[in-house]
Amino acid sequence: MSKRQRNANHINKHEEYLKLFLDDKASESERMRSRALKEAQEVRRFEIQLYWHRTAFFWAFITIIYTALFSVLCKYVDCSCKYSFFVPAISALSGLGIFFSVAWHMVNKGSKFWQKNWETHVSLLEEAEIGPLYDVY
Repeated sequence: MSKRQRNANHINKHEEYLKLFLDDKASESERMRSRALKEAQEVRRFEIQLYWHRTAFFWAFITIIYTALFSVLCKYVDCSCKYSFFVPAISALSGLGIFFSVAWHMVNKGSKFWQKNWETHVSLLEEAEIGPLYDVY
Protein backbone atom coordinates (compact mmCIF):
# COMPACT_ATOMS: atom_id res chain seq x y z
CA MET A 1 0.00 0.00 0.00
CA SER A 2 1.29 3.48 -0.76
CA LYS A 3 2.07 6.17 1.78
CA ARG A 4 -1.38 7.64 1.59
CA GLN A 5 -4.06 5.67 3.38
CA ARG A 6 -7.05 4.35 1.52
CA ASN A 7 -10.37 4.86 3.21
CA ALA A 8 -13.20 2.41 2.63
CA ASN A 9 -16.58 4.08 2.51
CA HIS A 10 -19.97 2.56 3.09
CA ILE A 11 -22.18 3.70 0.23
CA ASN A 12 -25.93 3.38 0.48
CA LYS A 13 -27.14 4.89 -2.77
CA HIS A 14 -26.72 3.49 -6.25
CA GLU A 15 -25.99 6.92 -7.72
CA GLU A 16 -23.17 7.59 -5.23
CA TYR A 17 -21.58 4.29 -6.18
CA LEU A 18 -21.73 4.92 -9.92
CA LYS A 19 -20.18 8.39 -9.44
CA LEU A 20 -17.02 6.62 -8.30
CA PHE A 21 -16.63 5.15 -11.80
CA LEU A 22 -16.85 7.99 -14.25
CA ASP A 23 -18.18 7.09 -17.66
CA ASP A 24 -16.54 9.81 -19.73
CA LYS A 25 -14.35 7.85 -22.15
CA ALA A 26 -15.32 7.55 -25.80
CA SER A 27 -14.18 4.04 -26.65
CA GLU A 28 -15.67 0.93 -25.07
CA SER A 29 -12.29 -0.51 -24.03
CA GLU A 30 -11.36 2.60 -22.07
CA ARG A 31 -14.57 3.00 -20.14
CA MET A 32 -13.95 2.88 -16.44
CA ARG A 33 -17.27 1.23 -15.51
CA SER A 34 -16.77 -1.49 -18.07
CA ARG A 35 -13.30 -2.27 -16.72
CA ALA A 36 -14.57 -2.13 -13.15
CA LEU A 37 -17.37 -4.57 -14.02
CA LYS A 38 -14.93 -7.01 -15.62
CA GLU A 39 -12.60 -6.76 -12.64
CA ALA A 40 -15.44 -7.28 -10.15
CA GLN A 41 -16.63 -10.34 -12.08
CA GLU A 42 -13.11 -11.80 -12.07
CA VAL A 43 -12.66 -11.19 -8.35
CA ARG A 44 -16.09 -12.74 -7.67
CA ARG A 45 -15.11 -15.84 -9.66
CA PHE A 46 -11.81 -15.95 -7.76
CA GLU A 47 -13.62 -15.76 -4.40
CA ILE A 48 -15.90 -18.64 -5.40
CA GLN A 49 -12.89 -20.65 -6.52
CA LEU A 50 -11.13 -19.98 -3.20
CA TYR A 51 -14.26 -21.08 -1.35
CA TRP A 52 -14.19 -24.48 -3.05
CA HIS A 53 -10.44 -24.90 -2.46
CA ARG A 54 -10.88 -24.16 1.24
CA THR A 55 -13.86 -26.50 1.41
CA ALA A 56 -11.87 -29.31 -0.19
CA PHE A 57 -9.09 -28.89 2.38
CA PHE A 58 -11.53 -28.96 5.28
CA TRP A 59 -13.32 -31.98 3.81
CA ALA A 60 -9.99 -33.77 3.55
CA PHE A 61 -8.96 -32.94 7.14
CA ILE A 62 -12.33 -33.91 8.59
CA THR A 63 -12.45 -37.14 6.55
CA ILE A 64 -8.99 -38.13 7.80
CA ILE A 65 -9.95 -37.35 11.40
CA TYR A 66 -13.19 -39.37 11.22
CA THR A 67 -11.40 -42.26 9.53
CA ALA A 68 -8.81 -42.30 12.29
CA LEU A 69 -11.56 -42.09 14.93
CA PHE A 70 -13.43 -44.99 13.32
CA SER A 71 -10.22 -47.04 13.21
CA VAL A 72 -9.47 -46.39 16.89
CA LEU A 73 -13.05 -47.20 17.89
CA CYS A 74 -12.95 -50.50 15.94
CA LYS A 75 -9.72 -51.50 17.66
CA TYR A 76 -11.23 -50.50 21.01
CA VAL A 77 -14.25 -52.76 20.42
CA ASP A 78 -12.15 -55.71 19.15
CA CYS A 79 -9.42 -55.44 21.77
CA SER A 80 -9.77 -56.25 25.44
CA CYS A 81 -6.87 -53.93 26.30
CA LYS A 82 -6.77 -51.29 28.96
CA TYR A 83 -8.22 -47.84 28.42
CA SER A 84 -4.83 -46.11 28.69
CA PHE A 85 -4.45 -45.57 24.94
CA PHE A 86 -7.98 -45.51 23.63
CA VAL A 87 -9.63 -42.85 25.79
CA PRO A 88 -7.03 -40.11 25.13
CA ALA A 89 -6.89 -41.00 21.42
CA ILE A 90 -10.67 -40.89 21.06
CA SER A 91 -10.82 -37.61 23.00
CA ALA A 92 -8.06 -36.03 20.93
CA LEU A 93 -9.59 -37.08 17.62
CA SER A 94 -13.04 -35.87 18.71
CA GLY A 95 -11.52 -32.54 19.78
CA LEU A 96 -9.74 -32.19 16.43
CA GLY A 97 -12.98 -32.97 14.62
CA ILE A 98 -14.84 -30.29 16.56
CA PHE A 99 -12.01 -27.78 16.03
CA PHE A 100 -11.89 -28.30 12.26
CA SER A 101 -15.70 -28.22 11.99
CA VAL A 102 -15.93 -24.91 13.86
CA ALA A 103 -13.00 -23.49 11.86
CA TRP A 104 -14.70 -24.55 8.61
CA HIS A 105 -17.91 -22.84 9.70
CA MET A 106 -16.08 -19.60 10.49
CA VAL A 107 -14.13 -19.67 7.21
CA ASN A 108 -17.41 -20.20 5.34
CA LYS A 109 -18.90 -17.14 7.03
CA GLY A 110 -15.90 -15.04 5.97
CA SER A 111 -16.02 -16.40 2.43
CA LYS A 112 -19.72 -15.65 2.18
CA PHE A 113 -19.12 -12.05 3.27
CA TRP A 114 -16.55 -11.44 0.53
CA GLN A 115 -18.58 -13.25 -2.11
CA LYS A 116 -21.62 -11.13 -1.23
CA ASN A 117 -19.46 -8.00 -1.35
CA TRP A 118 -18.28 -8.72 -4.89
CA GLU A 119 -21.73 -9.81 -6.02
CA THR A 120 -23.01 -6.43 -4.87
CA HIS A 121 -20.30 -4.68 -6.88
CA VAL A 122 -21.20 -6.72 -9.96
CA SER A 123 -24.89 -6.06 -9.44
CA LEU A 124 -24.44 -2.30 -9.18
CA LEU A 125 -22.03 -2.03 -12.10
CA GLU A 126 -23.83 -4.36 -14.47
CA GLU A 127 -27.08 -2.41 -14.30
CA ALA A 128 -25.40 0.53 -16.02
CA GLU A 129 -23.48 -1.62 -18.53
CA ILE A 130 -25.53 -4.66 -19.51
CA GLY A 131 -28.73 -4.36 -17.52
CA PRO A 132 -29.83 -6.48 -14.54
CA LEU A 133 -28.72 -9.75 -16.08
CA TYR A 134 -27.81 -11.54 -12.85
CA ASP A 135 -30.44 -9.84 -10.69
CA VAL A 136 -33.49 -11.20 -12.51
CA TYR A 137 -34.84 -14.54 -11.30
